[in-house]
Amino acid sequence: MHRSGTSLTASLLQSAGVDIGQRLMGAGKSNLKGHFEDLDFVEFHESVFHSQGISKEGWTLHRSIQVQEQYLAQAKSIIQKRSSKSTWGWKDPRTTLFLNFWHDLIPEAKFLLVYRSPWEVIDSLYRRSDEVFYKNPNLAVDIWVNYNQAIIDFYDKFPEQCVILNIKQIALSSTILLETVTNKLKISTGSVASLYEEALLNDQISSSHRSTLIKHHFTEAFDLYQQLNARANYTNYALSFLDNEPVELPSYKAWVLQDWLEVRTLEKDLKLSNYQQQQTKVELERSQSQLQQTQLELERSQSQLQQTQLELERSQSQLQQTKVELERSQVVITAMESSKFWQLRSLWFKFRSTFGLAEDISLEPGNLWSRGKYLFAVLRVKGLKYALSKLLKVLSQKFEAPTLPLEIPPEIPHSDDVNYQKWLLKNHPDQAELCKLTQTVETFSYKPVISLIVPVFNTPEYFLRQAIDSVLNQVYSYWELCIADDASTEPYIRSILEEYVSKDPRIKVVFRTENGHISHASNSAIEIATGEFIALLDHDDLLTPDALYEVVLLLNRHPEADMIYSDEDKIDEQNRLRDPFFKPDWCPDSFLSRMYTCHLGTYRRSIVNEIGGFRVGYEGSQDYDFVLRFTEKTENIFHIPKILY
Repeated sequence: MHRSGTSLTASLLQSAGVDIGQRLMGAGKSNLKGHFEDLDFVEFHESVFHSQGISKEGWTLHRSIQVQEQYLAQAKSIIQKRSSKSTWGWKDPRTTLFLNFWHDLIPEAKFLLVYRSPWEVIDSLYRRSDEVFYKNPNLAVDIWVNYNQAIIDFYDKFPEQCVILNIKQIALSSTILLETVTNKLKISTGSVASLYEEALLNDQISSSHRSTLIKHHFTEAFDLYQQLNARANYTNYALSFLDNEPVELPSYKAWVLQDWLEVRTLEKDLKLSNYQQQQTKVELERSQSQLQQTQLELERSQSQLQQTQLELERSQSQLQQTKVELERSQVVITAMESSKFWQLRSLWFKFRSTFGLAEDISLEPGNLWSRGKYLFAVLRVKGLKYALSKLLKVLSQKFEAPTLPLEIPPEIPHSDDVNYQKWLLKNHPDQAELCKLTQTVETFSYKPVISLIVPVFNTPEYFLRQAIDSVLNQVYSYWELCIADDASTEPYIRSILEEYVSKDPRIKVVFRTENGHISHASNSAIEIATGEFIALLDHDDLLTPDALYEVVLLLNRHPEADMIYSDEDKIDEQNRLRDPFFKPDWCPDSFLSRMYTCHLGTYRRSIVNEIGGFRVGYEGSQDYDFVLRFTEKTENIFHIPKILY
């Protein structure tokens, strides 16, 4: 019945390979490890109880419940779902009142009947604090007698299919349970796990005077307990627990004052709890008052925010009006510039500039007269045809032709700055140059492995794939990509990383179980790195295809290098470069005032391990702190004056 240790028994059988159901009742205050009750059977029993006006817990003195015809199909369906399993069963204390019903449906079934002493069960029922026991405390004894008499009646009727065990036997040694199920019930199981925790099976009541009260004042219950003991399958070494059974009732004086003391102690504890509850109520009211004040301040702030929004909307309206007026002015200017007068005016200014008549020269009559004499002399000596051809040649040189658009190969980055775009066309390697660099790699005498360190957290998919692809596109192939996912909450992160791991064995990923921010995540990636050098790459940044090539080219020229950094640029969402940073060479004094090495930074791993990687607590400036500590260990620092990041 309830509170008899059936949850422990069911958990042990489950560990031995018995299928006790897929939909099990979870843990509760009284069963911290779980109830291990198959909810299909529990809900069936509760429905039958409800149809007969019995509480769902089964607090009834009916010894055997008669199941109406309307529930028969449901019971058969429950059994049918489990019929394909080799060894299965269920646990529900309410089954005690349905033993005959289930035996009729499953004639070949075996029954493991677990019982516990009446005083332990009664004490446990009282601790449940069910209202029914406050109204009638003796009901707990009557229910124990009813359930356990049903067990004896059923056992005597089908002894070959039943085993009775005291929960103390099972708690004493789980092997007793396994041997009994195997030898008596002929059921093969696996080994039983050690799951019993003494604190979960409270039997302190057995050492008090209350156990003897049951023996002397509720003889029916005690006699029934003795009958259960007589039918239980004891082993010789399991009989010792019976030595503690009550023998004599202590004198009235020995326990009545103790009960009195305990009641008063509980009353004192209750008063203390009430006082603490009152104090908590006062604190709660104070907190509610503060909350109201905070809400008033919030409402005041919201009102101010609304005023600010109104002023912003007013400013935006004025800005929109100004924009409309500007567009009107531009229309007027466009109309003016397209007029014949404006075209003649522009032609006049170009003509005046051609002949030195611009605003920045003297327009004195003497200067004009000398230029006129020169033109007349050319006309007189060379003729009209020559003079006109000379004039047209000068005019063609002065009038600038429109600038043709630049032709940009697909592998060259784009920029809105025309001059910077010209620089990129000249300095960024095109496809042919990248092919040559790939061939050059094999001529290197020194080809160290570079471990790229990438901490990842909820990166947008597009940026994450771009970052990883920029590593895969390196012309220098001796690298490994070490990624640490900092417990991302976006589910697509894991699938993307696992996809790339399956594509290239050089990609390694560690999935952190808790979010530790960038320093912890970077250190996790460093822990799986094996390269001689590490390079830092943010999860939404890109490397140029020749980045690692240029690093290793410098290492072949300067193998003593411990730290290498390059120039860098910013890229917008349209993949356009917009903010190049051309850095100075290494200067320790200058570095103390600003962090300028940044990306791409490459570091000798042995020194990284020596300084302990990144320090937690410096998030936001962890790179600066890292390089400051790194440069205390070496002076072999080199700068690559190229944009590689």
